[in-house]
Order: sequence, then C-alpha cells, then structure tokens
Amino acid sequence: LLKSVDVRIAGEGTALQEKLVTERPTGLLPGQPARSKDILDAVGKINRWFQKQGLPFPETDTPKVIVDHAEKNVSVTFQVQSGPMAYFGLTRIEGLVSVEEAYVRNKIPWKTGERFNIVLLGKARKIFLDTTLFATVEVEKGDQLDAKGRLPVIIKVKERKHRTVKAGASYKTDEGPGGNLSWEHRNVFHGGERLIFAGSASGIAFALDGGFRKPEFRRPDQALLLNMRLAEDQPDAYSSRNFTSMAGIERTLSKG
Repeated sequence: LLKSVDVRIAGEGTALQEKLVTERPTGLLPGQPARSKDILDAVGKINRWFQKQGLPFPETDTPKVIVDHAEKNVSVTFQVQSGPMAYFGLTRIEGLVSVEEAYVRNKIPWKTGERFNIVLLGKARKIFLDTTLFATVEVEKGDQLDAKGRLPVIIKVKERKHRTVKAGASYKTDEGPGGNLSWEHRNVFHGGERLIFAGSASGIAFALDGGFRKPEFRRPDQALLLNMRLAEDQPDAYSSRNFTSMAGIERTLSKG
C-alpha cells in the first residue's frame, strides 16, 4: 500500500506547494494500493496541474519509489522543476479563407496578458468547432516565452464547405408523393451568419421556409433570429393559405 506521496517543487512554482498538497493532483492517496501504472500516470497529471496554474513548461522527474518489504508499504516522491510563470502573448491564426479573423478572435477565451492556463486551449478548440465553420482546429502553445514572460499561441484551422444542399423524396398514403429541397449558407457575411431556404411539396401541401441567424448580435452571447414561412394546404376538410414570420433574440443565460 502507499505509505506516503510527496511532491517537491523547485523553481517559480514553489509558492504553489500548499495548494498542491490540498488539491492532490496526483490522485494518489496513502492507504491505496501501490500500482506502478497509477504512479507513472501521476507524472502527466502533475505536469498538467502546473500548466493550469500558469506554468507551461514543468518537468517532473521519474518518481522515486521506496519499497519497505517488511512493512509492505511504498513511499513515492516526485521532484518537479516548475519552470517560469507565463502569460498569454500574441495569438496567431492560420488557415482562414472566407471567415473574418475578427469573428474568430472574438471567440478566443483568453486575453493577452492574462495568466496562462492550458485548459483554455482545449476550450478554444471546442468553441471554434461548435461554430460548424471549421473541419479541423488545432490550438498550440509556443515553445518559449518572450522578453515579457508571455507565451504566443498558434491557432490552425481548416475551413469546411459553408454551403449545403439537401434533397429528399417521400410517399404518404394520405398525401401521395412528395419532395423537399433545402439550401444553407453558414457564412453569408464572413462572420458565421447562417441563411437557409427550404421548400416542400406533396399532393395536398406546399411550403416555403426561410431563416437567418446572426451570431454575436450587439453582444458576444446573443444572436438575432429571423424566420418566415409561406404555406398552402388543401386537405379534404379545408383549404388554407398562410404566411408567418418571426424575429427574436437568442441569448446564452448559463455556460454550465
């Protein structure tokens, strides 16, 4: 069983010693079975913990393991060279073709000069993929700090095709043969604006739909929605010709 787990810090991260003891990023606790895989995996967990605290280049030595066969317990010591504290530097964006750079930069979850946190790199990748504008997104930290202790970040993207055409056919016993056709553009004005037109028809119904969505309308967490529908229905019981339209605001209330 594990008798003790000790992490010793050298470098600028020594001030984090108390926080490290409290949070136990190794996941190892005295009294647990001493498994070699868990001990080796703890090295990566320690390094990532330091990268969350603003230290992008920690180095953890191979853990020192002392086995007491008489007492049947194990003591583990990790020696960490924390490296320098860093802050976010310039962010370079590569691979943009038709998407405006300003639209992408507005979605970056950090600001130049803020303390580095590697978690935000993964968050940025998810944010960009969620726009549906990119096929691939890579977010990489630089190799070294500049004279001001800032670390550059490189965002590499590959845009996906922004236009989609869909078509379908159907047959219903009460409506007869039918079909539908739609066209969508996900980057109309180069800022992630989405425009869609769709039409459907059958033996007793006909409809045309149009929709527009503008993200970041007046504020980053808000979108403008515009929709319209023109339809005609001719079932046995009645006939109807109608037009409906809608304008609305969509806002994110919680990021949980």
